[in-house]
Amino acid sequence: MMTSTDSGSEGALVDGNLDLPLEEKGSQTGSMVKSNEEKDGVDNPLSPQITDVEKQLEEDVESEDGTPMKSFRIERPVYTQRSFQTVYKESPNEYVPYSQRFKKKFKKCRCSGQCCGSCVTATLPIIKWLPKYSVTKQLVGDTISGITVCAMNIPQGMAYALLASVPAVYGLYLSFFAPIVYAFTGSAKEIAVGTFAIISMMVSSAIERAVPEDPSDSGFSASDVTNGTNTTGIPGTSDREEELVVAAVSLAFLVGLIQLLMGILRLGWVTIYLSDPFIRGYTTGAAIHVFTSQLDDLLGIDIPSYSGAFKLIYEYRDIILNLKYANYVTVLLSISCITVLIIIKMLESRFSKQLRGYPLGAELIVVILGALTSYLIGLEDYGVDIIGDIPTGLPAPKPPTTTYMASLLTDALAIAIVIFAISVSMASLFGQKNNYKVDANQELVAYGCTNTITSFFSCYPSSCSMSRSLVQENSGGTSQIAGLVNSALMLVVLLFLAPLFEPLPKAVLASVIVVALKGMFRQFSDLPKLWKYDIIDFNVWWVTCLGVFLFDVDIGLLIGVSFSIFVVVWRTQEPYCCLLGRIPGTDIYKDITYVPSAKEIPGIKIFRMMSSLYYANVDHFKKSLHKLTKVNPRKILQARAERELQKEMEEKKRRKEMKKQGIDESTNQEPEQSQASSSNTTASRKNSVKLRTPVALVVSDDWMHDHTYTETAEETDDDNKEADQLSNHTRRTNSQSETETFGNHYNRDAYDSDDDEDDDHIGQKIEEGELGGIHTIILDCGTFNFVDSSGVSGLIQIFNAYRKVGVKILMAQAKRRVRDTISKSGFYSQVNLKGQSCLFVTIHDAVLYAVQESDLNEVLVDVTDGRTRTHIHTVVEEQEQGASADVSGIQSDKIELDTAL
Repeated sequence: MMTSTDSGSEGALVDGNLDLPLEEKGSQTGSMVKSNEEKDGVDNPLSPQITDVEKQLEEDVESEDGTPMKSFRIERPVYTQRSFQTVYKESPNEYVPYSQRFKKKFKKCRCSGQCCGSCVTATLPIIKWLPKYSVTKQLVGDTISGITVCAMNIPQGMAYALLASVPAVYGLYLSFFAPIVYAFTGSAKEIAVGTFAIISMMVSSAIERAVPEDPSDSGFSASDVTNGTNTTGIPGTSDREEELVVAAVSLAFLVGLIQLLMGILRLGWVTIYLSDPFIRGYTTGAAIHVFTSQLDDLLGIDIPSYSGAFKLIYEYRDIILNLKYANYVTVLLSISCITVLIIIKMLESRFSKQLRGYPLGAELIVVILGALTSYLIGLEDYGVDIIGDIPTGLPAPKPPTTTYMASLLTDALAIAIVIFAISVSMASLFGQKNNYKVDANQELVAYGCTNTITSFFSCYPSSCSMSRSLVQENSGGTSQIAGLVNSALMLVVLLFLAPLFEPLPKAVLASVIVVALKGMFRQFSDLPKLWKYDIIDFNVWWVTCLGVFLFDVDIGLLIGVSFSIFVVVWRTQEPYCCLLGRIPGTDIYKDITYVPSAKEIPGIKIFRMMSSLYYANVDHFKKSLHKLTKVNPRKILQARAERELQKEMEEKKRRKEMKKQGIDESTNQEPEQSQASSSNTTASRKNSVKLRTPVALVVSDDWMHDHTYTETAEETDDDNKEADQLSNHTRRTNSQSETETFGNHYNRDAYDSDDDEDDDHIGQKIEEGELGGIHTIILDCGTFNFVDSSGVSGLIQIFNAYRKVGVKILMAQAKRRVRDTISKSGFYSQVNLKGQSCLFVTIHDAVLYAVQESDLNEVLVDVTDGRTRTHIHTVVEEQEQGASADVSGIQSDKIELDTAL
């Protein structure tokens, strides 16, 4: 058990009785801990008794873990924040302001040889890990992994290039150049960089919008395109297809520059706004677009391309209308390829242990069989679309053109962020699995260098491939040497083997893409799980997916990010608020709504808001405080003003009536009339004095209802003119009262919108009990991570408003950052407090202080015939639950408050 203590101005400790000084207890310091086991047999009448509930709890704990539960007795002073800091000094390094952080960063920048060397090593991680590379232990695994990834890269590279609206050979170019650059700059060891379905889809959407249907509208000549070392054009392509290539290359350059700039500015943290539900919902919606874009190749039909909102609806409409024109040979070929791919994937999954992570190369098998079948049978003669001419060799380096860069800038920003988010997510998974750290900022630099450099070799934006990265890691890849092996084999394909894929039907590549989307479509299974345990993430998932489905990948990205940020703001804009109560016999305070055992302390309300206090939730903080404590200073002051005004109007009417009757109040009053007038004047003055008496000490509603000493004034009928005058005057008085109470920043609409009580019944409720016996409100600031200027202004308004109605506000458990903000804002001077006198280390300290400082033998002053009557009302709250009873008796000369830790 713990008995909390209290220190007044003399620093006395309190055990049960708050007036028991330290010297009477023999304590030497302000902190003492005694075990009950050491005090067996000692009769201490001041120690609180253990209730039956506590005994049962101890028995239950002992029966669960088999060990006895120890209880402790702690005695210490009641600490305000100022007294605590006086005894226990805080380290000045607990919180470092941002200005000092920036200065410290700049001081570290020195143009020395060591600094430059560290910069080069950080930019090119290969310099650090290559000397430590073990040829005997790692080379074999990296070689096998590189060969395996290349087997997947050939079909996927060509398929995803067609998905990006560029010829298939450009996917092979990207699969060759991208792994080389990333091997020098990347920090992740198992990442396979190259083509990716989602990014290819975003590239296609961007360049299709940027390049007009009529090539002459762009002002660009197709003859400006240089494709390779031995060709000057792209055989079998139209002018628009060549312009699409130019736009894709320009897009890669922009994406690379954006990522480089983000890396230099250390903006790797931006992905924190892209949650897992957002990414999974976005990739699922994009997968639907990818699947839809392949249906025309799977069915052998031609449909026009669309862009913008509702493009999928138009595409499915055209597909349904053109189903009658489907090529049956293409349909049979597609079904055959999909079936073979699924069977081989199932075999890989079933015999994964025997294969030890090595794939069977289903995509490469299907591509080889498809190309061989097309070459032997001549599928082109049956109306089956094939890839066509594939040039050999490598493209000559050439800087990207600026023709379409202006129109591609916004798309480049979106693609850069999506590439980074997907790639860092995969890299982080591998880093956690294999116990190494991934630098997000360095990954930005790596992808920026990769996309910038590869754009000079006719490549479109590259990204991490999820499927190939998993294969590279499972097949034994331990470093980026596997990527270099992949590039070496891809070079052989580009120089010698590329023409062998010319008869390959596009339906085969479309089948490869569709089967590869299986993992993304499985993400729909996230919805039932999210529905069960997080409805907010559930909404983020489906809103993002639906936004991508309806409004295309670019607008869908904006919708998803905006909704995700809105959800974060919404969660803090109207956070959960509650009142806290004390667990009997302890210093533990819990939400009284969810913990029925927690009991409120008479006259004290402990308020908590589960969020930081800033401009978006200041009004919610005030409204919730008024609602839960049932004390609204504005309404109390308004009711007082209305009552005073009502008395003044009644007095004015009385004088008016007397004047009509010809009675001179000063000299010509008859004895009876003079006596009656004196009596009325005395009663009126009595009521007026009572109304003007500060309501600082008021008893509970029920007690005041039973002890009414207010004389009822004579009721008279008001004429319309006087009623209008009363109404107008009341509104002016209320407006002045609100301005005085809440300052210039007060927003009356914000308060009125959430009032639970009707204004018509304010007067009646205020007369029954203005404060309900409340003398102190404690704000639990432990949930405040920060408080901005609007939050400080809101606290100032609350302090001043409640002070006007006689309620004291205390704050507890405020973090140092919050205390610094409050102190620097001049808060204490604006609420007429000395230093941190309203701040306490814990809630329990604030409660004990409030109990000690408040006079709970409440006094109601009633002026009757010049005499003062005082009614003493002692507030006693009985807390009973079953066999347990915790009685907090507050008397005029003694207060007992037992607590336990």
